[in-house]
Amino acid sequence: MRATSLPFPILLLAVLLSTGGCSESPAPASYRVGIISPGPQFEELISGFRRGLEQQLRQEGAQVTFLYDGQLEDTDEFDLAFRSLLERRIDLLLVLTSGLADRAAAATADSGLPVVAVPLLPSAPAVEVHSPARPAANVTGIQIAGGMDRGLGLFCALKPGMKRLFVPIAGPERRSGIQLADLATAASSLGVALLPAPVASVQELQAALAGMPADVDGVWLMSSILLVANADLIVQAATARRLPVAANAVPLDKGLVMTYAPGQTAMGEQASRLAARVLRDSPAASLPVETADLYLGVNLQAAAAIGLPVPDEILRQARVVLR
Repeated sequence: MRATSLPFPILLLAVLLSTGGCSESPAPASYRVGIISPGPQFEELISGFRRGLEQQLRQEGAQVTFLYDGQLEDTDEFDLAFRSLLERRIDLLLVLTSGLADRAAAATADSGLPVVAVPLLPSAPAVEVHSPARPAANVTGIQIAGGMDRGLGLFCALKPGMKRLFVPIAGPERRSGIQLADLATAASSLGVALLPAPVASVQELQAALAGMPADVDGVWLMSSILLVANADLIVQAATARRLPVAANAVPLDKGLVMTYAPGQTAMGEQASRLAARVLRDSPAASLPVETADLYLGVNLQAAAAIGLPVPDEILRQARVVLR
């Protein structure tokens, strides 16, 4: 029988099929991101982070799964939550607050698991942003820094004649001390006296609020897990005395009259950009801590509740107004 030669196109196809054809495209990258939060005040920030990271990774065909078991009932639950996430083989950890950043830095020191922390205070040992030496090479994040003088100046313009400011203080002595020193510098330039009230528990906070001096003109809410988690107690006590409450790191919807602080969603989106770079193989140590943008927010409902008129000049400067 005479051999019959196959046409070249058919022969080429047969060769490709026998060798597996063209090499298959690599599977899309897939990441697992763990989240640990100490309280409900960060839900908007977490939503911004998740949405921002999903959008960025989607552009390159990557997928991300978020592992978030809800807020901690107590910060002492961190170790248990962290171990649970490790068992599920996460690629990156998002932690909320400087306190949890410190604990995450210690817990990941040996493994080198990358950590993104937000919001950080400049005094956070986990990320020493004022020093060229980065002691926690696997941690980066977003800090709230500066703006104390601007924020207190706006508060004084909102409540003319302010002379005495009640300031509950909680949290690690070093961190709260730096916050208080920044506030004191701003207060001194404005002729405002600070009345600090150190507290270490909800019961001590309630006692301090009940014992607020009669001649206080306003309340400044410092950044700490205890104070922010119990902002409603502070607002209730202040409102009963017709006193305005302001802060530089607390959501406006907590009932404060004024904030000069980052937007929660914007801060989450900013953190998501850092996380995306880490997941794309940029070491956390190579990514400097970023500073969140601060802006003025005014709560007209809270102001009306204490009979405080808000000057038009303040409203014109506000980026967010709750009516």
